[in-house]
Amino acid sequence: MKREDTSQSLSTERFEGFAYGVGLQEQLFDADSQWYVSARWQRHYSSGQIKIDTVGAALRYAF
Repeated sequence: MKREDTSQSLSTERFEGFAYGVGLQEQLFDADSQWYVSARWQRHYSSGQIKIDTVGAALRYAF
């Protein structure tokens, strides 16, 4: 990790582990619509007993 403003090194540890998650995507309106909404959840585990959960949501237009 490095600080964005000074590039000072904060840590040299590696994040080693694995991740798993689930996501959903749904087309909005009708079958001809190009609009989609999606949501996802992911859990990351590291060998150092660190657990990080992430959640995301998106609105997408396909063209």
